[in-house]
Amino acid sequence: MFADSAGRVFDHPYLEACAQVGGTSVAIPEDAWIPLPAGAKMAVLPGRSPMGIDPATGAIERFEGGPVAGTRIRANAVGAILPPAFVRSHIPAYTTRTIAPALSQWAYTAVAMRGDRAFAAAFRLDARTRWDPRHFTESALKRAAAVRAREFPGNRVVAQVTKCALEYACVTSQNILLRRNEGALPVSVTCNAECLGCLSLVPPGGAPSSHERVRRLPTADEIADVAAAHLKAARRPMVSFGQGCEGEPLVAAPLIEDAIRKIRIRTKRGRINMNTNGSLPAAVARLIDAGLEHIRVSLNSARAPLYTSYYRPANYRFRDVVASIRAASDAQVTTTINLLTFPGVTDRESEIDALASLVADARVDLVQIRNLAIDPELYLSVAGAPAPALGLGELIRRIQRARPKVRFGCFNLSREDKA
Repeated sequence: MFADSAGRVFDHPYLEACAQVGGTSVAIPEDAWIPLPAGAKMAVLPGRSPMGIDPATGAIERFEGGPVAGTRIRANAVGAILPPAFVRSHIPAYTTRTIAPALSQWAYTAVAMRGDRAFAAAFRLDARTRWDPRHFTESALKRAAAVRAREFPGNRVVAQVTKCALEYACVTSQNILLRRNEGALPVSVTCNAECLGCLSLVPPGGAPSSHERVRRLPTADEIADVAAAHLKAARRPMVSFGQGCEGEPLVAAPLIEDAIRKIRIRTKRGRINMNTNGSLPAAVARLIDAGLEHIRVSLNSARAPLYTSYYRPANYRFRDVVASIRAASDAQVTTTINLLTFPGVTDRESEIDALASLVADARVDLVQIRNLAIDPELYLSVAGAPAPALGLGELIRRIQRARPKVRFGCFNLSREDKA
């Protein structure tokens, strides 16, 4: 598939789709394709010429463009952005032209046409359907936003989740409005890392961010008001600190500790979770003492060099992240690793072995496999020398062998899920 400068997508008449693994174009196995899931979005990769396979010769070719419907076009590569629960197995293959913009921070997936139907190189990891796009209609969200605004006038948490729900289609923000399942509590305006693929804040001249970071720190009472109301009323209730639109929540640990204690005075129902980089083990311990009972620590790698190259931490090290994971597990808090995957890098043997060891040694309960949202070339620039990729399926199998009790999915575990 390819697109013109206006974003119109076309099916090449004979070139077959291929993918890139570690920056090299390769054929995609037949069993890697699934019908493009409902809720997926097509994305044009400007300034990038798509690669394809000539079925007659097996050669991989660059397609620069040509006449389409009587007009000569310059071809751009195309990818898909998948909805929750789906994990990409392959990245679109392309070559970057001399003048090309940086790509926005999304997770691009290889796509192809078969007949009149689009397919993606991906698989569904999490069978739970409550995050499916069909459950979040625009009309229902707008009505719910109006209700929450009247219920919590001037509340800064509500203002942020409304923006994220309606502009960025953030499911956990939408859940706060709809009062169901896991709901977002974005609070932190600063961070102690400068992630290469930050979703909410990039340096001047960097790739465009996919979200705008929260700018105003709410009060503990504002947080507790929204959280307690959600936990009291929602089915499978959970609230979560640490969202794509904010910095690192552990930086705001004193505020969050105060908020958690206020929440638990009002209700014991549901779970309180934090999505975090795990940088401050002492802060993690204090939050657990206050009532945090579910923690999700994000990693791109269980190897310190690649972790550091991507996260670019300030005043902490990878060993602090490991200490936080172990502290949560020792405290019998549901402990999750949020693995940010990049096919061709995450599934290298050295990466798999390091991750399997960490999961087993730290007694991790759940490994969430998420697609790393980043310009592929930007990530490959820090990923080290290319190495053979074993595939994400092999990654899952080896982790399972190292810790048979571990679960895999794409979402946090409510108390009902845990049961």
